[in-house]
Amino acid sequence: MEARTLGDFLRRIAIDYVRHGWFRYAVRTIPPEKDTLAIDAKMKATYGVTSCRTTRMRCRKKGIASVQYLRFGHTFVLLATEGYQDSLDRITTRDIRESPLHFGGYSVGLARGTVVVEVERRVWQAARERLHNMALIGKEPLEKALASLPFYRFPGVVRQKLELLRAINQRRKAAGLPLITIEASKVFPPPPPTGNRPCRRKSRFE
Repeated sequence: MEARTLGDFLRRIAIDYVRHGWFRYAVRTIPPEKDTLAIDAKMKATYGVTSCRTTRMRCRKKGIASVQYLRFGHTFVLLATEGYQDSLDRITTRDIRESPLHFGGYSVGLARGTVVVEVERRVWQAARERLHNMALIGKEPLEKALASLPFYRFPGVVRQKLELLRAINQRRKAAGLPLITIEASKVFPPPPPTGNRPCRRKSRFE
């Protein structure tokens, strides 16, 4: 299965798979000279990828892991349920409950049993530091800078942005500057095409 955008790739991993117990994963890169469609077919055959729920249920009852394959560009991820699977057991895999999946500047993991998609720490710290240093500039250019953040609006990313806005307004309040009051839709870009619902409420962050 191929994802057309980064947002769709992340959404499918988080919502379609991890949320339903596909915790084991492996990420691999396909060399540029390789035929991605040929790799798709090879991976599906090697790991017994199927969309048939009946087949997957039979495997689960036998203790056999079900495997799903998802590709974006020249990167693919294998995701598996609990159980053994000969081909999968021959490669190095990770458990997303213990080691979040990092890709494209985002991380996908679990926090207290809930799937969380966030901007990965290194990328977010750089963006946060840049905007935090701008906290005391004029209201309009600061709002434009916040609106220019390019990240997808997954709930975890929205939370990161809200925390940043509160921190900025705390500094502005202490300096006697007007707080930032903005339409949420101007701060948070549209979600992935098949992702989260838009946030339409007007928010004041203090």
